[in-house]
Amino acid sequence: MARVSYAVAIYPYMAEQEDEFDQPFSGDIFVILSRARGWWVAQRDPTGSGVVDTDTSKRGWVPAGCLLETNLPVASAIAEATTAAKASGLSDSPSNPESKTPILPLGIRSTSCAGIALMDYKKMGEEELDLAKDNSLRVFKRYNHWSYVVKEEGGDRGWVPSWFIGKVPVPGGAPPTPTPSTSPAPAMSSGPSVSLDPDSSNHNQAPPTSPAPPTQTRNGAI
Repeated sequence: MARVSYAVAIYPYMAEQEDEFDQPFSGDIFVILSRARGWWVAQRDPTGSGVVDTDTSKRGWVPAGCLLETNLPVASAIAEATTAAKASGLSDSPSNPESKTPILPLGIRSTSCAGIALMDYKKMGEEELDLAKDNSLRVFKRYNHWSYVVKEEGGDRGWVPSWFIGKVPVPGGAPPTPTPSTSPAPAMSSGPSVSLDPDSSNHNQAPPTSPAPPTQTRNGAI
């Protein structure tokens, strides 16, 4: 069997074919078994243990753009980040309440770029993330004027409006180095460029938790 990897859903998806998985909620956990262009064959992993079931009937296709891929089984990645946050005292800070499912950026295989919070942001839904000005971030996905980010410190993660995030200057003008990944998940469509002005009309855009993101046409069977 090819080397497996692990992933957590960050965007809902409703199956359109019998051999696909419904993914109605962000937070669903999977073991990734193989890949095709824009799609992954996955097995559900409710406990996040990363154990592969040999029963092929429990496998299905999932759009890669809906998932955040991790180096470790998801439960282990969350435990690692939680332990690190407690050791640093970050989880004890009233301004940084402990996340239930943090994952450190170094534990994530999906490609990313560096970002910085331009201003404070107070989340308005469970899938979003609170930001404080100057938070260091890794940006993993962009869709419909929203970005999925992970905090460098502590690993808290979620969606935030893209115009709250600025680029981090790179010495010498070199492009940002993405997180290493042997098989990066295709990024969601970034859509048109967005304003960094918090009063921009883009602020009325709904968070990316209902409509399915664009996916590539899939051919082939598991």
